[in-house]
Amino acid sequence: MRVLRLIVPALMAGGAAAAIIAAPAASANPQCEVTSEGGGFAGGATTMCSSPGNTQIVSRPPVYAMPWYGDPFYGAGMVF
Repeated sequence: MRVLRLIVPALMAGGAAAAIIAAPAASANPQCEVTSEGGGFAGGATTMCSSPGNTQIVSRPPVYAMPWYGDPFYGAGMVF
């Protein structure tokens, strides 16, 4: 009984190691393309990266030069 207590965990650990070694490597090399670019001074872009079974879309909003662009209270609307 004592020998069986040592052999079973060793066999299970060996089986787990064999399963990890035999598993295929995740070698996904995504193909990325820019689908749209922001025009003018505002910027912004959308990028789509895809690999077999996976697609990732990254979209960046435009960045304005002023933090309160177009706001009449903090922007250029209320100049005295």
